[in-house]
Amino acid sequence: MPQRTLIKDLQPAQLIEGIFAIHNCQLGQTKTGKPYIKCLLSDRSARTPGRMWNASEDFFKGLPTDGFVWVEGQAQPYQGEMQVIIQNMYGAEPMESDLDWLMPKTRFDIGQMYSELTGILGTVKNPTLRAIVDAYLADEALMERMRRAPAAVTMHHAFIGGLLEHTLSLVRSATALLPLYPELNAELVIVGLFLHDLGKCQELAWDKGFSYSDDGQLVGHIVRGAIWLRQKAEALKAGGTAISEPVVNVLEHIILSHHG
Repeated sequence: MPQRTLIKDLQPAQLIEGIFAIHNCQLGQTKTGKPYIKCLLSDRSARTPGRMWNASEDFFKGLPTDGFVWVEGQAQPYQGEMQVIIQNMYGAEPMESDLDWLMPKTRFDIGQMYSELTGILGTVKNPTLRAIVDAYLADEALMERMRRAPAAVTMHHAFIGGLLEHTLSLVRSATALLPLYPELNAELVIVGLFLHDLGKCQELAWDKGFSYSDDGQLVGHIVRGAIWLRQKAEALKAGGTAISEPVVNVLEHIILSHHG
């Protein structure tokens, strides 16, 4: 088996054999009317076009549109970039050891980042904000997704741990800048930053490469985040915790307005 090489390091005519993430796999047609497969292949380093010329519709139907595939092929320069000419390809399930090759990941320690973020949130004293923060932090399933989620599919922080890195970066910046703006409610700003993108935990999927979930396509992280906030606040009130509605409204506004 050829030695595993990251996509960004591929050289012309280099043989390729191994598991890759596949994206937007489509059946195309050549100028002479013959079917071929076109897709994007990726690992943690980059994406590159893939082409399989000797293909059929039946073969195509056995491939995932987005997911993971075992590929045998050869790198080939084309119009200023490297593409992969695929000789054979089939759907595959990556092992845990494969994921380090396949999924880009934050260069920082996820546990340390999460501890730093929760440490900053631990300084919040306003009773309503405190109760809301605690309700989110107690939601371990959601927090686990936050620690793993990318912040985007292809834009900023598009890697495992990207949402946490992005959120912590903003909270750090706010912590540094807020003393210059004493007229602002610093705790509202910090908690608003913590919550603003949390809906991406449900908007995005990262089990088969980075993509949008059905919820992400239909609802989106902004609306989902506002729905979650309202659900947390209502659950707290139902449990007997006093919740200031104006504070919830401001947090809701931060979530709903953060894209402008």
